Amino acid sequence: MSLAIETRELSKRYRRVRALTECTVTVPQGRISALVGPNGAGKTTLLRLLAGLASPTGGTASVLGGSPRQDPAFLAEIGFLAQEIPLYRRFTAEDHIRIGAHMNPRWDASLVRTRLAELRIPLDQRVGTLSGGQRAQVALALTLAKRPRLLLLDEPVAALDPLARRNFLAAAVILADGLRIASHWHSILAACSGSTACLRQTPLVNGTLGDLPYLSLIVPAVLGILWGAPLVAHELETRTIDFAWTQSVTRTRWLTVKAGWLLLAAAACGGAITALTTWWSGPDNAQHASAFEPGHFDTQGIVPVGYAVFAMALGIAAGTVTRRTLPAIAVTLGGFIGLRLVISDFIRQHYMAAVTTYYNVADSFTPRGQAWVLAQGAISPTGRVVPTGWGDLYPALPASCQKLLPGSPTAKGDSLNAVFSCMQAHGWRGFATYQPASRYWPFQGIETGIYVLLAAALIAVTYVIIRRRDA
Repeated sequence: MSLAIETRELSKRYRRVRALTECTVTVPQGRISALVGPNGAGKTTLLRLLAGLASPTGGTASVLGGSPRQDPAFLAEIGFLAQEIPLYRRFTAEDHIRIGAHMNPRWDASLVRTRLAELRIPLDQRVGTLSGGQRAQVALALTLAKRPRLLLLDEPVAALDPLARRNFLAAAVILADGLRIASHWHSILAACSGSTACLRQTPLVNGTLGDLPYLSLIVPAVLGILWGAPLVAHELETRTIDFAWTQSVTRTRWLTVKAGWLLLAAAACGGAITALTTWWSGPDNAQHASAFEPGHFDTQGIVPVGYAVFAMALGIAAGTVTRRTLPAIAVTLGGFIGLRLVISDFIRQHYMAAVTTYYNVADSFTPRGQAWVLAQGAISPTGRVVPTGWGDLYPALPASCQKLLPGSPTAKGDSLNAVFSCMQAHGWRGFATYQPASRYWPFQGIETGIYVLLAAALIAVTYVIIRRRDA
């Protein structure tokens, strides 16, 4: 395997101070690695040596097959973000984007603008007036715009809170080389087929990327809170509504334009996220046949589009009713989570009548394809239903069958075959109640339709209130 970084006894000395002593490390290409150590251990010195910002006083270093150096060809392959976030404080983010375009052979300006727009960081505001977390996000986006082969980060999350740190690092990983990482993820699933222990030992699975499909659960709520709730409520709070509603535009048209664009953006955002997560989860679905199960059904297909549209409509309606942004955010978050739980836990399984199959209790039964199993267990001759699990089954067994359980003095070895044969002789049957795999897309359509209809009802209520209520 080719190496991205290789050092041998690398040392750096500043007069009488040893900043780095005989450091030997190798990092293969395609890996995510971390430097861990106390303050003064030489982590920053090592990164500066690898980036070509300092020269070693001993040992050797190789980066992407060559020595670190101040050479345009080498620097084009390296992305380095220092802990101090070295940006021009009097320049805006847009100024930095233009500077980067002039100084780099391959520069992805659209990546920076898109990323900062998602974070709602203004491009026309001086960097020095932004918060520490916002400056770190600007610096990361600018570093990634080089499309470097090697990304070196020197504690760039020091100014961020814990949640922002997790999101920052996730963005760094995904934006740096999302397709390669996705390919690596799919390869891991194929290599670990049938082995849960293998997956648990894989950092990529247990880290942020393993949770990627759950973005389609989080994003709709965020859209409703950050965009939907303030749409009308903020205008009412700041009284800019007095200006908007005295122009040569009716209230109906004003709301149609503002709400229409946001609902369209929510649908597009939900569609993009669900397309990503559906593709990302493909190998896992094929391996475990789990796409129809709760927690997977909600993150794939077309239902996240319905979630996003509903959350946006709920935010707009809540802001119109409460006339305050913070109460609207609380109502949006609570309403969205509450409805999601009610539908997923109590209503979804009843979209269509479930299928129940009875089978020989001595045999096993698994529905074909990616079916959603609602219940499975055994039924006694008297009609008593016992779910899967010996804790519930043991008390219901005939005494003659209990004596055959492993561990009993009269048991015939450690096999359960004798127990199952005894149950069958006494008239017991196995059962499985499930939604067949063929109903996956009908269920997706039904649930999406429910959320879209609810969104339409909320927008209708908003129209009525806007037209009748005084400003």
